[in-house]
Amino acid sequence: MIQILGNPKSGCDGVTRREALNVGGLSLFGLTLPQVVDMNLPVEGIFHNLAIISIDKRYPGHAKKVMHAIWGLGQLAFTKIVIIVDKDVNVHDLREVCWKVGVNIDPKYDCLLTEGIADVLDFDRPPARTVRQAGDDATRKWAEEGYPWVWPDPCVFPAEVQARTTYLRSPSSPYGENAPGIRTIWPTACSISSRNSPPNPARCSS
Repeated sequence: MIQILGNPKSGCDGVTRREALNVGGLSLFGLTLPQVVDMNLPVEGIFHNLAIISIDKRYPGHAKKVMHAIWGLGQLAFTKIVIIVDKDVNVHDLREVCWKVGVNIDPKYDCLLTEGIADVLDFDRPPARTVRQAGDDATRKWAEEGYPWVWPDPCVFPAEVQARTTYLRSPSSPYGENAPGIRTIWPTACSISSRNSPPNPARCSS
């Protein structure tokens, strides 16, 4: 695979490079890991420091199996952090990924630490040129994985609440996200209780 170096804020077309790597990586996975649905190598992670992978989970421990496979594929062996999510998660939406990491991971059981090779250009590697690597299983857990309870479905706002929230965030709304003294997150928090009237900015101000 292609190795990309440099600061993601350096002005290079990081998005284009990321998309090229994502498409190329998926083509590779199709031959070796057909259960991989999508992948994201965020430009902020310099592509090989962080990989977010969605899989069609088929058996207990599947996520950890994919982690080890990632660390055995070409330059993906340099990946410091691998996050595995379910196939219905949009790996390109970092907010959704962070949500799944927060609610689906028990650090004691779902985080895997191992040791692998380090990129020769990686300045934080130890002298032995090996590096600690972390894998996070952010998939829904099965009873066979030690979780006997029913894994809950996501809580989704009704369509009318989502539509109102979108309006409140829009530039045409007097309560848009750029309004002075208003936190970006407040429309989501306040729209539920204010369907029929504008929310009170005083409740949501910084």
